[in-house]
Amino acid sequence: MIKRFIAYYKPHRVLFIIDMLCSVIIALCDLIIAKNIINVYVPARALNAILYAALLLTFIYLLKYALNYYVCYWGHVVGVRMQADMRRDLFAHLEKLPFSFFDET
Repeated sequence: MIKRFIAYYKPHRVLFIIDMLCSVIIALCDLIIAKNIINVYVPARALNAILYAALLLTFIYLLKYALNYYVCYWGHVVGVRMQADMRRDLFAHLEKLPFSFFDET
C-alpha cells in the first residue's frame, strides 16, 4: 500500500524535492545564526560582530520568508495535485467495477 502511495509523488518529485530542500534550509538558518550570536558574540561584547550578525540575520530572515512562501504555496500545490491524481485513479477504478458490486454494496 505504501508503494502505491509513494508512486503518486513520482510525477511531482521535482517540486517535492525543492520543497524539502527549502524546509531544511529554513531549519539550518534558525540553528546556525542564533547559536553563533548567543554563544559567541554576546558574551564577548563584540559590538561590530553583533551589528554584522544583525544585518546577516535580517538577510536570512528575508530569505526564510521567501523559502516559507515557497514551502507553503508549492507544498500545497504538490498535495493538491497528488490528491487529484488519487481521485482520478479511484474514479477510473470505480467505473471498471461491475454493476453487481454497486447492487450489493
